[in-house]
Amino acid sequence: MNRIIPKKRWGQNFLIDLNICNKIVESIDRSNINKILEIGPGTGAITNLLAEKIGEVTAIEIDWNLCKILDDKKIDNLIIINQDILKVNLESFDHKIIVGNLPYYITTPIIFNFFNSKMPWEEMYFLMQKEVADRILAKPGSKIYGRLTIMTQIFSNVERLFNVSPKVFRPIPKVESTFMKFKRIKRNNISDYKRFENIIRIIFNQRRKKLKNCISEDMDLNLLGNSHLLDKRPEQISIQEYIELIN
Repeated sequence: MNRIIPKKRWGQNFLIDLNICNKIVESIDRSNINKILEIGPGTGAITNLLAEKIGEVTAIEIDWNLCKILDDKKIDNLIIINQDILKVNLESFDHKIIVGNLPYYITTPIIFNFFNSKMPWEEMYFLMQKEVADRILAKPGSKIYGRLTIMTQIFSNVERLFNVSPKVFRPIPKVESTFMKFKRIKRNNISDYKRFENIIRIIFNQRRKKLKNCISEDMDLNLLGNSHLLDKRPEQISIQEYIELIN
């Protein structure tokens, strides 16, 4: 680690605790799979352990210097791709399991990219900022319940596996992290994802207003039978109610 200078522009915080790395790998359901896609492998703390248990690990890393470090490890069953995960063509991958220690500042775009893609993923395991995890798991009526909560939970059953102390990273971040599991819901009853996402975004941009002041006629909402929602604020409406209203 002494010769590696973490780059702030890529939000690099490297895992250095072997116990946590082992706990992460052991939390991943590896049954009936022979390959895994890893996002942001860094120096390979998790990569090494995955490669010992999985037939093939494909690692996407934006930092060329880290790719060189991974390559120098001479891991026979490791494929290294030096690209930006936000720019890579996800549909060129057919991995069922995805794992990653995500940069805090692009956690949401990364997750949404996988939701938007046609990649046949079944489970995702991400280490992320605890604050983001809390928002994903939020319940209706709470201040942190919002667009991220809804768009995540219509796509997946989400589970907090465990929290992670800042002390297991270098450099040490100022916030706590959480290791999360996303299990895909294959049938989420959303007929037009882009329309649904756009309406949710517009509504929650005005979350302090009542729903009747957040919507417009061109949204073509299913208000018949759902008019009781008009006097509620966006965070008071359940995910199922949004599906019935918008779908």
